[in-house]
Amino acid sequence: MGADKAVLVSDPAFAGSDAMGVARLLAAAAKRQPFDLILCGKAGVGDDNQQVGTLLGELLGVASVSVVTGIEIAGTLITCKREIEGGVEVVKAALPAVVTCQKGLNEPRYPSLKGIMMAKKKEVATLKAGDLGVDVGSVGSAGAAFRLTKLESPPPRPAGRILSGEVADQVKELVRLLHDEAKAL
Repeated sequence: MGADKAVLVSDPAFAGSDAMGVARLLAAAAKRQPFDLILCGKAGVGDDNQQVGTLLGELLGVASVSVVTGIEIAGTLITCKREIEGGVEVVKAALPAVVTCQKGLNEPRYPSLKGIMMAKKKEVATLKAGDLGVDVGSVGSAGAAFRLTKLESPPPRPAGRILSGEVADQVKELVRLLHDEAKAL
């Protein structure tokens, strides 16, 4: 979609990286060349992690704005819009910056056949741990700040109850059950 270059940061040593590990890797890759704006997704698909973009901005020492639904760039200033309850928040920051993008930021367009063919010819550089100068002990499962030790389904729910009788009696019984059994009232 118009990119001039692509870089893939990939190494088996990166497996099991937490948000900080991923941010360290991306920061090391970003420091290899000048940049104005880094766009990140709102959250990762696998673990729904929403910290990477903000951590990346911190590691690079640049502004970071999260959950952005609108962007305008004027010179060295970026104006970001974020949807908040009941309105829109406007945040201004100096470039370079890191932005995490929210659904609605743009209208995706589909590449043309010519664009697809041109993209196939573009080189995608792959950077490994050694290329980035990153201590493998600080990323991957060895350097993770947290580890997933167990993942299991919650216990099955008890079967639901259907109350019968007149509506007024059902309401009284429901209130009694919520108070006595569920301890919700």
